[in-house]
Amino acid sequence: METALTYLQSQVDYRVVWLLLYDRASHSIVGQGGRSPELGKQNFLRERLVLKSGSLLEQIVLQQRVLIIPNLCEEPKAGPLMQIAQAAGIQGGLLFPIHHHDIFYGLVLLGSERWGILARSEEKALLSILLGQLATSFHDLEQNQQQEGQKRPDKPLLEVIQALPLRTTLQERIDLVLETAHGFLEPTQMGLYWYEPEGRYFWGRAFSSKSRTSRKRASDPKDDRLTVQTYPKFYQALTSNPLMTVGTAQSSLPADATQALLGQFQGRSLLATPLSSPGQLLGFLVAVSGDARIWTEDEKQFLLGSAQLLALVSPLDTIEQEIAVHRQSQGLIAEVSHAVRSDQDWNHMLTTVAPQILEYFQVERLVLMVYDDEVENFAVAFQHQTGKRKGLPDYWPGLSDIDKRLLETAHQGIALDSIQDDLRLLGWRDLLLTGEIQSLIVSRTTVALPLEGVLVLGHETPRTWSIAELNLLRALAQHLGQAMHQWVLQQDLEQQNRLYQTLQWGLTTMQQMTEVEALDQAVTQFLGQTLQAPLATLVTWKPRRPTGKLTAIACTNPAFQLQETLQIPVTDVLIQQVLGYDGVLQLSIDQLTADTCQWLSAPLDRLVAVALRTSPEDEPLGILIVADAAGSYWSAGSLSVVGALANQWAWSRRDLTLIQRLNNSQSRLRQLNWYKHYRFIELRRLMETAQGHLNQGLQASQTATPSATPSATPAAISQRYQQANSTLGQALSEVLQIIRHEQWQLQFYNRQVPLASFLKRALSRIDPLVKQRRLWVQIHTDETLLALAGDVIKLESVLYQVLVFACHRSPEQGRIDLWCRLLDQTTLDLSVTDGGSLEPYLLQELQEGRHGDALAPSTLDQPPGLLLAVCQSLLGDMGGQLEFYSLEDGRTMSRLVLPFVESKGS
Repeated sequence: METALTYLQSQVDYRVVWLLLYDRASHSIVGQGGRSPELGKQNFLRERLVLKSGSLLEQIVLQQRVLIIPNLCEEPKAGPLMQIAQAAGIQGGLLFPIHHHDIFYGLVLLGSERWGILARSEEKALLSILLGQLATSFHDLEQNQQQEGQKRPDKPLLEVIQALPLRTTLQERIDLVLETAHGFLEPTQMGLYWYEPEGRYFWGRAFSSKSRTSRKRASDPKDDRLTVQTYPKFYQALTSNPLMTVGTAQSSLPADATQALLGQFQGRSLLATPLSSPGQLLGFLVAVSGDARIWTEDEKQFLLGSAQLLALVSPLDTIEQEIAVHRQSQGLIAEVSHAVRSDQDWNHMLTTVAPQILEYFQVERLVLMVYDDEVENFAVAFQHQTGKRKGLPDYWPGLSDIDKRLLETAHQGIALDSIQDDLRLLGWRDLLLTGEIQSLIVSRTTVALPLEGVLVLGHETPRTWSIAELNLLRALAQHLGQAMHQWVLQQDLEQQNRLYQTLQWGLTTMQQMTEVEALDQAVTQFLGQTLQAPLATLVTWKPRRPTGKLTAIACTNPAFQLQETLQIPVTDVLIQQVLGYDGVLQLSIDQLTADTCQWLSAPLDRLVAVALRTSPEDEPLGILIVADAAGSYWSAGSLSVVGALANQWAWSRRDLTLIQRLNNSQSRLRQLNWYKHYRFIELRRLMETAQGHLNQGLQASQTATPSATPSATPAAISQRYQQANSTLGQALSEVLQIIRHEQWQLQFYNRQVPLASFLKRALSRIDPLVKQRRLWVQIHTDETLLALAGDVIKLESVLYQVLVFACHRSPEQGRIDLWCRLLDQTTLDLSVTDGGSLEPYLLQELQEGRHGDALAPSTLDQPPGLLLAVCQSLLGDMGGQLEFYSLEDGRTMSRLVLPFVESKGS
């Protein structure tokens, strides 16, 4: 270098010639001498200049090309060169780099007192040759120095490999590797940490400080432990990287994790590498330095080789334990396989093997689930937990497409060491954490697709699962999967039978119902039981009505009870959604509006609803709602049955409604026909009376003489005509009333009539029949001041019909008694007894109504049963009762319960 500098000074004519070399460690350049009268006196030529970002000196280091500066004294980026230029009395400057390829070694500064100098071509060529040769010499010298001082890792590693067979115990081999590594790396401390999967922490197995090696055990204080929860990023790096550097100068970890780890090891830099066997982390080997150290590639390779040697020799210490574990796992598989083949009782088999599986894996929960691809969730087929722990929900939510694909394609299953720190199986996280599960392994029960079921083992603390445990779980899951497949088929068959029986029972029940109200209540309750829901309700409304009501409610939980008097608008969003949906609609509580939740106020989580729909042209007039709390699940088969029964229900309601309307119409028409017939009889009687008066008047007028009897006088004749006219007027008035007001339906008029007059009129009506059959009629009453209230004519017609049949039943010269007594303050008991008897079957139907098939012959379809049944319904419409009894002495009693008031007459 001195020779090159002397030669350069002799060949160029510049006021300043200065040679500077680059120091990579401190990122600075150091003067090596040169020529300058002023600088030489002040020893500037040996000064160290620190490179600053953006300066000219750093620019030439980075760009490695010649820089020409017109005036160093005024250049802002010149930095310390500005002060040197002023001291040397120069302005223009040339900076020539010294570099070999892309390796920078230094530079030469040529300065002139003139401004804006330019190097001549000869000078550039000379400097290029001279400085290029100088850079080559520097490069060769550096290579020789590196080769002489380089530490080669292969020799000490070979010595360790040769010495390992001479050490008999694992600890002796560990000590040998640590001592050799400490001698090669020369750190402040070496450490070997063993990993404990059960507790998810590392503990110090052995340490080497300077030339002393010490041993540590898992029973040492917790200061020697590194938990995965405290250093999660370090743990993740160990499982994914073969080597990592951690320090202030460079680090493979984020800043926060770096500082925490350096504080734990009390160093400024460290080099760590994992110890692992295939698929299993055993621990890590670490070299700690108290200085901010840059680890060389040879040092990294040596530590990596040392860790691999420890990983090779460590299994020898645990081979007997692994053999014992393998025997246990094979024994467990054999026991489970035997139980699956021999035990026909699915639940008994699982109850037998589940405790053994939990004990082997040292976990608290076992869950075997069936995947339902229709609703994309998991149904718990069996679960077992240790102690008195509460069971997990019967249905688990579905997984995302990524997690489901991962579960289907994972050959060994999935292991989650810490659920909170893992992003897999997120759909189950909340459910698992609620059940206090912090770690789990899961495997599907079948090898081939599609996914049929999964076996899950859960642990209440984070832990690491080994490859052997995953393989064992896969084998157990496949054995249990064979039994579960048969169980699933059996369950499907049983479910189909249950659904068939449910459908059959529902259809049979609906066919047997004769009233809409009873049908609605029975089917609502039955469908609620079918879906095992605490609430089922029917909302109905009438055509073209704005509001509906809760027609039927089946509630097994008081918290779900609804107000029966609510008026529900038909325009409600839920009702319109159901009406616009073809089938059974499923909704969650989040999908309901606030208005709907006001009347559907039960603490539900989800519901199903279906419209009672018949043919497309018929307007639905009701919807069924079945609601349940969180955790409920309804299979597609159950919902299909609900839809089918709802459709049949709608048709049954429609048929029963039409039948009831027809029956009511028939009853009204029969009443009207009977009443009009009765009035025609009455009209005939009045007409006959009027005709008699007219005939008497006509005869009297024909025989009228001065000596005529009083009945033939003009006054008597006039009276006859007036009586006939009055009778005809009364008859015409009654006929006109029927024509105007009772053409298609009876009208009831509220009048009062004294009881005595009422009975007298009735007896006068049957007087011809009484005389014809020579009967004796007697009234027994002390209630002479009573008055009947109601439609007097219709009450008379009913009593007349009862008395007529009593006369016909009674034998000639028999007896008929009328008994009057008060029942309470508003009703009167009028009983008619006669000596005749009613046909037993007629009496039974009059008392109990029509029995059996409506199309079968009945005594109520023809007189006298038809007329008596009409009287019963008519009196019932007027607020009274008509009952028939057979007395012990063979007589018949017809009992009329009539409304009355106190008479205002006598």
